[in-house]
Order: sequence, then C-alpha cells, then structure tokens
Amino acid sequence: MGSGIPAGGQKVMFNTIFRKMLIFSLLISVGSLACTSLFISYLLEKRVYETTRDRLAEKAEELNEVSQQFLEGKMNREAFRDNIVRLEQNEDIQVSILLKDRKPLFVRENPQIQKWLRQVTDKNLALTQVTFTMHKDLDMFIAGVPLIVQDQIIGAIFLHQPVQEIEGWIAEINKIIAVSVLVLFIPLLVVSYFLSKRFAAPITSMSKTVKSISQGDFTKRVEVKGQDELVSLGFLLNNLTDKIAVVEESRRKFIGEISHELRTPLTTIRTTLQGILDGVIDPHDNQELLDISIEEIVRLNKLVDDLIDLSAFDERVVQLQKNDVSLTDLLSASIKQFELKAAEKNIIVEKWLEPRVFAFVDENRLKQVFANLLDNAIKHSKEGSKVTVGLSTKGKKSVIEFTNYGREIAEQDLHQIFDRFYKADKSRSEKGSGLGLTITQHIVTLHGGLIDVVSNKERTTFRVEL
Repeated sequence: MGSGIPAGGQKVMFNTIFRKMLIFSLLISVGSLACTSLFISYLLEKRVYETTRDRLAEKAEELNEVSQQFLEGKMNREAFRDNIVRLEQNEDIQVSILLKDRKPLFVRENPQIQKWLRQVTDKNLALTQVTFTMHKDLDMFIAGVPLIVQDQIIGAIFLHQPVQEIEGWIAEINKIIAVSVLVLFIPLLVVSYFLSKRFAAPITSMSKTVKSISQGDFTKRVEVKGQDELVSLGFLLNNLTDKIAVVEESRRKFIGEISHELRTPLTTIRTTLQGILDGVIDPHDNQELLDISIEEIVRLNKLVDDLIDLSAFDERVVQLQKNDVSLTDLLSASIKQFELKAAEKNIIVEKWLEPRVFAFVDENRLKQVFANLLDNAIKHSKEGSKVTVGLSTKGKKSVIEFTNYGREIAEQDLHQIFDRFYKADKSRSEKGSGLGLTITQHIVTLHGGLIDVVSNKERTTFRVEL
C-alpha cells in the first residue's frame, strides 16, 4: 500500500507543530509580562510623582508658616534664611518665595517669576505642579502654594526639584522590574517548552499511526492519557485503526476466498478442455466431462452475479421496488421450484403456511431470500430427512422459518454463518459460492427485518422476521 506521507514528513510536521506551539506560548507569555511590566511601571511612576508632589507641598506649607513669622517681624532675616537653606539641604530641593508687589524674598534660581505667580496667585490655586526647563537646560518639578498673611494672598512659595532625580528613581524601579521579568522569563521558557512538547506529543503519535496505516501496518496505536479533546481524538483514531484493520483483514480474506472459488472451476474447465484437445481423454467420456465443465461455467456465472449483487449492497446502491405481496403465495411458489431438488435426496418439504399473509416488500428480492434459504436447507439436510417451512404472523410482523435436519452447526460457527464465503464444510467439498446467506442478510436488513439462526441436536432453523 502506497504512503501519502513523504519521507521525514512526520519529523517535519512535529517540528512545525512544536515550534509553532512554543513560539505562540512564548509570545503570549512575553506579551503578558510586557503588558504587566508596563502597567506596573506606569503605576509606580505615577506614584513617585504623586509622592514627590505631596512631599514638596508639605514642605511648602512648613515654609509658609516660617515666611509668615518673618513677614510679621517674629523672625529675623538670618534665621529665615537658615531655615530655608537647611530645608534645601535636608530634602535636596530648591526654594523660591515670590511676592506679588515686591521683590522675591528668596530665590534660588532665576525662574519665570510672573508665570509662576499667575499659576498660584491669580488662579487662587492651593497647589500646582509644573515641569519646565530652566536656563541651565534642567527640567524641574515644581510644587507651589499661596503665601497667605492675614488672610490675604501676597505671593507664593515654590519648591522645585530636578526631574532628573525623579527619573533616576523611576529608572531604578524600571531596572528592578526588567530584572524581575528576565528572571520570570527563564521558568516561563522552560514551562512553555515542556507544555508545547506535551501537547505536540499526541499529534506526533497520531502522525505516526496515520503513516503506519498508509503503509499497511495496522499495529500502531496512539498513546492516550487524560481526558481532553486530543485524547478523545486519539481514541477515535485508535477505533478507526481497529476498524480499518478488520476491513483490511476482510479484504485479504475475501481476495483469498474469491481466488479459491474462481481457481477450482477454472482448473476443472481448463483440464477438461486441454485433455480433449490433447486426445488423452477417452472420447466416450467427452460428453460427461463437457457437462461437468458447463456446470462449472454456470457456477462461475452464479458467483459473478453474486459478487455484483454483493458489491451493490456494500455500496448501498440497491433500490427496493416494494409492493403489497402475498407471502403465502410467494413462499408456496418457491417451495414448488425446489421440490425436484429435494426429491433427488429423498427429502420431504413440509410447509405450514398461514393463509393470506401480505407484506410490503420487493417481490424479486424476497424470492431471492426464499430461494437461498431453501437451497441452503436442502443442501445441509441428510438424505431421507425433511425440510420444514413455516409462515406465521406475530403482531404486525411476518415470521418465516426454514428448518432442516442434518449436521449441527457449532456455536462458534453460528457467529460466522452470514460471513462471505462461509461454508459449514471446512473441506470446501460442498458446491456453492458461499455468498448466498450474506446476500440474504443484506436483503432482509434492507427491508428493515431481522434474520437469525439456531442450531441444536442436528436441527437448524433460519428465522426471518419482516
């Protein structure tokens, strides 16, 4: 049997599936890690800025109190300045205190004074934050609060911190996140590898099984473990392999059987004709041998007809031509046709037929069933015995029974009685194609009926229910 899978195809398929599953799982893992890392980084960055803003605002409020004391004359300029310098050194920040109508009380840098004041005083904001570029090209983070004296906004206090410092903190946090991602990626890679390998393994096994089937080897099976869809598919493939193996065995057996059935009559005909042509056969025996050859030709023709019939049933192309048929009359006519054959073995055919039994059937096909069963009954009856044919009704069903008295059929053979080329005589000395009962079963089944057989103490009964 030719293989439809190219050499090395299984390995290529495995590598492709495994690689795709691994890449897909890694992409999902890396994508998830990246999204999670970016989200965490965003939240932490936001939190850092909020914390910085709140800290600067808190210190600005402290300076507000100090500035009020200075403006009210409760603190000298030197003490005021020392407080600001100490705060700048401790908190690593810069301070600017601006008044609306006067010069700045304290300015560490040279800020855009009017712009800062408008941000806080004109809009009466309790707090504002601005990130801008100073004259030294240094980005600053600004937090400002109004400077209030005697319930009047007279200016604003600004605390500014270089953005570079904040970004440095954020960069450190991002480094930690990046290292964590790398540390997590290694076990994720290992897990993805083994998971991909695990999921690819059943597909690999299925590929091997299919390749074996394509090469005519039906011994391979898929290893199934678990309860997922792939396992179910593996079970189905194993069942399919079992069925294909049975079909293949039946095919081989069929070829062997049909070869034997064809070889025997052909050998007889060839030997007879060759003997007559060579003159080695007594001319007085020619007629007898020619008659035998004709019988073999008739049997061959019957075998071919049966094979064509059986093929039609296998391909499900047989169409029944049903009509209301009198089973009583049809069965009586069939018995009449076989009386001569029964008489040759001194067999009596007894019939017990219920009158006026009708059924909606294909008359020609049912006649074929009766002929096969009568022929089988007479063939396997002992000489001088009898064959009993019965017709009765059971509810809406019609029951036909054919009973013969001869050799008992063994229990193990009863299961094969309807198999192709089955013959009770293992020596194959009996004539016939061995397809009659198989075709009979097909016809009965196609009518929606049942056929079975019982054999006990040299008494065998075939029972048909329509």
